[in-house]
Amino acid sequence: MVKPLMKHPKFRRVAAPLALGVTLLLIWQISLQQMNVPVYLIPKPTDIGHALVSQSGLLFGSLWVTLKVTLLAFICAVVIGTLIAFLFVQSRVIEACFMPYAIFVSGYTHCRHCTISDYLDSKYHFSFGGLCHVGCDLPNFDQHHLGFT
Repeated sequence: MVKPLMKHPKFRRVAAPLALGVTLLLIWQISLQQMNVPVYLIPKPTDIGHALVSQSGLLFGSLWVTLKVTLLAFICAVVIGTLIAFLFVQSRVIEACFMPYAIFVSGYTHCRHCTISDYLDSKYHFSFGGLCHVGCDLPNFDQHHLGFT
């Protein structure tokens, strides 16, 4: 007996997200057409597709430049990070001198309050409690920030 198409897990994994994407694109296209929204405010999906085709040389040239810069930055980060890690494992004194700065810099971009308080708590058993977590952003807001750990 042949299973219905919707019973196949592979079909559902592909069809459901695809159907949702097409539905959202149609809603976007039709709603902007009905409201006569100017293209410079919010372009319709068809306007975006037309721009991709008509200006593909310029867009893909810019994409190539961006990819080269990103790859170069990644390579530099790996090399510099490896050198710094190698430096840290050479001596406990070097590690003790630079580790607070490394922790601060690595955590500053996403949650400086928690990184500093976690360092102080782990090294000196000094805790700010929940007061230090006021500046946390939502993507990094986990059980630790709620005081459950």
